[in-house]
Amino acid sequence: MLIKIGDFARESGVTVKALRHYEHLNLLRPAWINRYNGYRYYAPEQKVRLELILAYKRMGFPLAQIGKLLEEQLTDTDLVSLLQNRKSALVSQIEREQIKLDAVESSLNDALRGGRRKLESSLSHRMNPKIEEKMKESMEIEIKNIPALKLVGLRYQGRNEQNEIVELWTAFNRLSGQIKHFTGEAAYGVCSIPDSLPEGEFEYLCAFPVAEYDAIPEGMVSMDLEPMRVAVFAHCGSQEGLGDTYTRIYQEWLPQAELEPLKAGLDLEVYTEEFKDFASDSVMYIYVPVKA
Repeated sequence: MLIKIGDFARESGVTVKALRHYEHLNLLRPAWINRYNGYRYYAPEQKVRLELILAYKRMGFPLAQIGKLLEEQLTDTDLVSLLQNRKSALVSQIEREQIKLDAVESSLNDALRGGRRKLESSLSHRMNPKIEEKMKESMEIEIKNIPALKLVGLRYQGRNEQNEIVELWTAFNRLSGQIKHFTGEAAYGVCSIPDSLPEGEFEYLCAFPVAEYDAIPEGMVSMDLEPMRVAVFAHCGSQEGLGDTYTRIYQEWLPQAELEPLKAGLDLEVYTEEFKDFASDSVMYIYVPVKA
């Protein structure tokens, strides 16, 4: 017997809005939709799939990646890889939270020993934990190999003198739902300098990785990236400090590690579920392709 969407939501402990969102993302489609009134009905056995969605959500997987986890053709190898990547992301998150906890505990000890004056004196001389993290990164840069990528998104060419890239991302976020076969890994911002551009200009693509090119939305373009060896850097916090992070990558950290960029002007911004629109606890990653 089919169950009305409201009853299905109530029995499963979710909202009707959530079920409609899952339907929109092709995660959980109704068993039947009444074409005359639009009422949606679910089969009792669909509760199993919903429980899987909720279980993966509790692990912190983004919904787009949950879709990949639920694909019937997903191999055991791919499943293990997705879980390992999620584990690594959580370990990194825990490490960052531990740094914050250590700072709070140290401040608490200062306050208990000498009150506000002692605390503020210590804070004014204490190194910012984010700077400490950056220093560690400069000494031990993560190097990894990334597979070939198929990307679909919006392209900008110019000098970004009027913050056009911010507007590009705004437009992309509005239109990204039209992209088919999104693999759910992350969003990418690819910066490059094609030979055809005038001096001083560059190209920027904000995009989603896709499994295949199919009906690319109007106004969007595709880009193929070959497998690359990349140096990985994390930028924490506000957008205002992003320029400084790039400066230190190219003027300090890469030279100190004796790493040479693969191609001038080529790097990838990687926005995972850790990115929180440049809030204080936001993290984005910068991949710089380097020579072997």
